Amino acid sequence: MILIDNKPNNKSINKSNNKPNNKSNNKITIRNNHKLVIILAMMMGWLQTQTTIAQDDFSFNEGVRYSQWVINSRLNNYYANTTSCGFAVYDYGNYDTPAINRKKGKNSLDYVEGLVAKSIIEASQYYSQFAWAQPFATPWFHSIKEYGNAFASKVKTGGGSLDDLNAVKLYLPLREMTQQGALYADNNTFDNTTTALNAAITGLKAHNNTYVIKDGEMLAQTAGHDVTGGWWHKSAYKNQMWLDGSYMGPALFAELINYSGKTNNINSDDWALVTRQFVILHDLCWNNDDQLPYHAFAADGGTNSSSHSDTWTGLSSTPPYCFHSASYWGRAAGWYFLALVDVLEQMQKAGLAQSDGYELLNVYLQEIAKGLKDRQDKTTGCWYQILDETDDYSASEYNNGKSHSQTANYLESSATALFTAAYLKAIRLGMINSDEYKQVAENAYRGMISQFFAPDGDGGVHIFGSCRSAGLGGSGDSYKEGSERLRDGSKAYYLLGYDVSKVKKSDKKTEGKVMGAFIMAATEYERAHEKALLFAYDLEPTYSIQSGQMIETKAYGDTTMGEIAYQWYRMDGTQAVIVDGANNSSFAPASSGYYYCEASLAGTRVKTRTAAVMVDGVSAIYTTCSDDADNKAYSLGGHKINGYRSNMPKGVYILNGTKRIIK
Repeated sequence: MILIDNKPNNKSINKSNNKPNNKSNNKITIRNNHKLVIILAMMMGWLQTQTTIAQDDFSFNEGVRYSQWVINSRLNNYYANTTSCGFAVYDYGNYDTPAINRKKGKNSLDYVEGLVAKSIIEASQYYSQFAWAQPFATPWFHSIKEYGNAFASKVKTGGGSLDDLNAVKLYLPLREMTQQGALYADNNTFDNTTTALNAAITGLKAHNNTYVIKDGEMLAQTAGHDVTGGWWHKSAYKNQMWLDGSYMGPALFAELINYSGKTNNINSDDWALVTRQFVILHDLCWNNDDQLPYHAFAADGGTNSSSHSDTWTGLSSTPPYCFHSASYWGRAAGWYFLALVDVLEQMQKAGLAQSDGYELLNVYLQEIAKGLKDRQDKTTGCWYQILDETDDYSASEYNNGKSHSQTANYLESSATALFTAAYLKAIRLGMINSDEYKQVAENAYRGMISQFFAPDGDGGVHIFGSCRSAGLGGSGDSYKEGSERLRDGSKAYYLLGYDVSKVKKSDKKTEGKVMGAFIMAATEYERAHEKALLFAYDLEPTYSIQSGQMIETKAYGDTTMGEIAYQWYRMDGTQAVIVDGANNSSFAPASSGYYYCEASLAGTRVKTRTAAVMVDGVSAIYTTCSDDADNKAYSLGGHKINGYRSNMPKGVYILNGTKRIIK
């Protein structure tokens, strides 16, 4: 949120992460009608030393364009695992020089940066069709155009990593947006997309020639599984196929087939090659009883000591054979789910919706849509890191040479975002039944915001709660049993492994995999719920300001229908009272209290959340007396407070010099 300073020498503004609760029954009851002054503690450090409070700093607001808020918040500040990344930022109408330069980030075309770039350019492509949206959609385009042009000649052509090639997906919408006659026609950028996309075809062809399961060489084939032609996930993971790879490899190739206009880019039938990757994965990874896919399989049955499939939990090279890993990892299932949707979309575009391959992949899509629906947490709408467990499951022991504290399974944001994007896109394209899955998708979308959004202290948001990374096996002695980098695919690994740590709220970071996935989900949600007017961001939970400072909000909509009107309100108990003269996008509260803003355009009305505003350091809340017998007494400033703790407004308070938290 932008705070406009109308006073000289203004002190910095501190913001807390408390979520005020404005329900009418949340009152403090005081004997003898003493006035009560509650000093809200705005310093974040206090929260870290107190009892844990609920993490829902924000709750879903139908009046906010979350794609816009997240992109504008994190465009120049996100992470590819632990690498700080950021695209160039442009001011609307000035595209010769960025207002903020692109961060160096990765030195090569990276799948995390590529995923975020893909999500942003797709959001730009959608919103650029609306003239009223171009003030924010056009700068996004130029941010990704700058990144795409910088890396177009750096696509790896030798194969060996499906992850890295996946980033090339950003060049497909960029190509459409810069072709002759398009809104952003640009011959240089268009030519660069040709360079990048052709290089990706070369890279996939090289991968198919070298990093592929060979006929007659694998135990899985001896055991009755036709795995010939399956693409290794990476060169370091010999004869392993991961769910992740279905999104990075064949889903990319499906788009490249349509781009090329040919169906023999790699062999005589490219579509059969795409379909085959999913058939092999489904055969070895799908559990029909649990209706979930395992993370990966090793066609050698756990006999490889260089890629360390020999460390995988549960693999067996003797009857009864087992080739798949032991656990259901959320984000891997998300890649697989979205890959199926994307490939089926490309097959529709190619006129193959009646083909045997399409019908088969559609069966796989229906299976995972149903299986994940059954695993959705009914309270939050989200999914867990380990899909077939809840937070009742925890682990404290893992054989990687380290001691571990008890760690519980947790709701995971990147998987939730990927599932949400896949459900919403599949519904839009008519692939799955809207009546059955619309509520699943929308509950998940709302849950993302309520569970995983936190203010970044500068008017933007962070998305936390994502697993940084996860994999299986690896090359080198450090991946051996008992060594630091052991990745055995057990449930304990996904909670305790060296690379799987969760991005915590206190980290104040957004990892690119959840950022990209959420932007895709948000764009899909906003397509399905088009409105003439939405706020570009929501108010923060709390503000600490000085007299004369302004709180600002901003809405965007189709101004050919009229001008956007604003009105600020103050809550008086349960009643919303118009603030006289506060009819602009910003205003300076004269006193502390609870405020929100409403915007309207041609009959469409949207409003921000209600924020607690503290002016000049204090917030006065006055209530009536009560003589309830079981009230617990609290003391503040010499006054005795008698009130049920459950009826106290949520927040951090100073009570006689001692910090207290009301949850």
